[in-house]
Amino acid sequence: MDTSKHPGTRRPRLLAIAAALALPVFPSPALLAQVQKAAPPAAVAAPAASAASDDDRVVEPEAAALLKAAWDWLGAQESYAFHADVEYDEVYGEETRVRVGGRVDALVRRPDRFKVFFDGDRGQKSYFYDGKSFTLADLRSKTWAAAPVSGPNDAAVDAIVEGLGIPLPLSDFLVTGAAYGADELRAAYVVGQSRVGGKRCHQVLVLLDDLDFQLWVEADGNPVIRKLVIVYREAPGQPQFEANFTEWHPSTKLSDYVFTFLPDDSFRKVALAAPVPEPAAPVKE
Repeated sequence: MDTSKHPGTRRPRLLAIAAALALPVFPSPALLAQVQKAAPPAAVAAPAASAASDDDRVVEPEAAALLKAAWDWLGAQESYAFHADVEYDEVYGEETRVRVGGRVDALVRRPDRFKVFFDGDRGQKSYFYDGKSFTLADLRSKTWAAAPVSGPNDAAVDAIVEGLGIPLPLSDFLVTGAAYGADELRAAYVVGQSRVGGKRCHQVLVLLDDLDFQLWVEADGNPVIRKLVIVYREAPGQPQFEANFTEWHPSTKLSDYVFTFLPDDSFRKVALAAPVPEPAAPVKE
């Protein structure tokens, strides 16, 4: 996929990749108003910055090739599963950071199926997409909600994250292309080689206008991403997000049943919370 054609649709997911750790996805009716005010700073997309000029960019060919290989490999998989251990900084005030985390298990079948399970400090939730609807189940409060969503996984993730205002854990790993446009890269460097979970990896540093991220791409065999670290430079306290991908299972056989939520009598259906509106830009006098 040519990501340069999709900077607008990809970028918001990268900015909000960690928000699902802290944001209650849907509330009981009594908590609806609180939830709509509870998004952490990283969940609000920063104002779009102008793309860097060609003269300002420093993108090493080897770094660009590693990034392309990693996203191309992921995009070419018809079905796969992965496990990741994630951590994220919650920011209180301007500087105080508290590290929270959890684990993410995802099952993906193209063109139009995925399931994500998150179990962590801020909740236990399952996210289902079956090609016709999106369902969200909070396993601690025993509540669930659904909304009509259709289309391939890329379009569905955009509809869920941008249209419904619901952050999906590691949503960038459910789709076929990178979360950034090629014209948004300010710089990309190969830092060197290191080991993640015993796997030899190429470490790549990427600089965008308002955030930095690093990817560790496996050097032997398939170019799978073994680790991701994001620094939100424009957010208060500069919080970080980290994901360690300990398991990748390509060509996993997944039936339709896997992507269907079948609640028992202990679950109660509720409405999805309305998207959190972005703050209005200040009026210049």
